Amino acid sequence: MRCEIKFKDISLYLDGEYGQKKREALEVHIADCPRCSKRIDEIKTLRASLNNLAPIEESSGFDFEFNRLLDERLQGQKEHTLKARIQDAASKIMDTVIIPIPVTVKIAASFLLVVSLAWSIRVQSLQKIPFIEFCAGEARIYRQADNDWIATKPRMRLKAGDKIKLGTGAVVNIASKGRYKARLKDESLIVLSKLDSGLRNIDTDFSISYGKLLVNTTEKFKGSSMRIYTPACDAEVVGTAFIIEVLQKQTWIGVLEGRVRLLSKTHPLKTGEVKRISTYVSAGQEASTPLYSYSTMPELLSDKEWKSMLELYQLIEKPQVMLLLGTGYNRVDEFLQKPAQVYIPASIKRTIPDEVLEAINNVTQATKKGDLELIKDATTKLQSVIQKHPGEQYSVEILMFIASHFHYARDYRSALMTLEEVKTHYPDSEFASLAQCSIAAIYQDDLKDFNKANMIYSQLIKTYPSSADAIKAKEILSAQN
Repeated sequence: MRCEIKFKDISLYLDGEYGQKKREALEVHIADCPRCSKRIDEIKTLRASLNNLAPIEESSGFDFEFNRLLDERLQGQKEHTLKARIQDAASKIMDTVIIPIPVTVKIAASFLLVVSLAWSIRVQSLQKIPFIEFCAGEARIYRQADNDWIATKPRMRLKAGDKIKLGTGAVVNIASKGRYKARLKDESLIVLSKLDSGLRNIDTDFSISYGKLLVNTTEKFKGSSMRIYTPACDAEVVGTAFIIEVLQKQTWIGVLEGRVRLLSKTHPLKTGEVKRISTYVSAGQEASTPLYSYSTMPELLSDKEWKSMLELYQLIEKPQVMLLLGTGYNRVDEFLQKPAQVYIPASIKRTIPDEVLEAINNVTQATKKGDLELIKDATTKLQSVIQKHPGEQYSVEILMFIASHFHYARDYRSALMTLEEVKTHYPDSEFASLAQCSIAAIYQDDLKDFNKANMIYSQLIKTYPSSADAIKAKEILSAQN
């Protein structure tokens, strides 16, 4: 029969800590248990030896010499910490003197350790797998397993072989946690041709048939790799931020930070006859590669190209509330035809007041019910809550959200006032031109004040000449003339 007396019981017994009844019961057990009897003899012998030790006297200069040697030992200690040594010694004592651990328990503990380590590695690997952070506009994904095109959704994890296709004005953000963020824009078709995720690094290959891709990497990208294949050239990324645009017969690339290596492609019938040439495009440069030809010599980015490159910073800035809306020149139609939606990253939900989140949810729920008065009341409440709790992470996006819902509820006056607030207080935001274009569209389509609408369209073209909304304004004024 297995002995269940613990070392603590024996220690307390020898120290005289037990009462008479428990002491007598333990003595009866010890008399019949060779294991416990042997333990007591060993402990008594150890205590007697310790008691017989002569007291240690310090020599002169002991403190100084002891501290000197201690400092040397601490500086040279590389393999074990004091804690690790104590644990190691305690483990040996437990294994040999106090409580022998059954082999089955050791095997089980080792198995659990291996399983935990494997699971930890898998979790880290999954965290690096790219996923769709958010999407707006017409965007679909084709998966070989499903053999069908389906709508993209936030938090959808990507797999090797996935194809993503975007319509006009659509936007899809792709993120690999802590490594990089990428943005697909407008009419684009891209294939995730390779995806290898290791313990520390991730290797990603994209193949672009046509369209625009923005990529910004982080410091953690070091050791990982990314290659982008286009009809005209192959691009190898070296810790960088860049934009690549694939047109019909050429590929354009602009680099904001780091460096990208371009490798030209040869005509299929001339393989082996023409040498492929590498071109390195560094920070602040751009280059073009025509189909079946060499890349142009890298040149400095123009002012217009520099401005377009600034969008790369949005990919790695502190997360914020996102208005799910395309970026094409028809985005004003999308904004006013149906209530706009917002996406709030989980990482910043805790930084937004609960009252704001609740008010946004109330507007969303009212919209689902389709009751215009209910939508108007919920939106008015949200507007007052935002005035009470303003925040740079969400204010302009929520104001646009409010304006869209006021318009949907046919409260055109409140919609115009909210859009004017965006235009006045956030003139440099990406929504300022959209707000002005929406104001003009409301005067034109809802209030039938064509003269005022045309005046606002003209102002928009002068104020934001390079915006997508200015293109829409020119198209409208041209059609009227």
